[in-house]
Amino acid sequence: MVSALESMGHQVTAATSGIKLFAQLGNLSPNIVISDFRLEKGETGFDVIKKARTLFGDDLPALLITGDTDPGLIRSMADRGIVVQHKPLNIDTLQACIAEIANRRKS
Repeated sequence: MVSALESMGHQVTAATSGIKLFAQLGNLSPNIVISDFRLEKGETGFDVIKKARTLFGDDLPALLITGDTDPGLIRSMADRGIVVQHKPLNIDTLQACIAEIANRRKS
């Protein structure tokens, strides 16, 4: 996914946990957070998105990618303004989703 995002012209900071991500970001402020739902050591993408929004603004666009099709999870994330896409996610869908949610912050 990192290669695909970079080939679309995005600058990517990739990490397997929130702690690693925020350490790598340093003073950078992300334009969007894209996370898998299940991360290492029981952490979830929702945990990372919540922390990122605390640090960078509640309107930070977020995309959660998961294999979990539980309607409760999807509804819960939607209620928080988090877009959910299911695996496998093709590149065209990813690109369209990024464009759509990034525009939400600008509007």
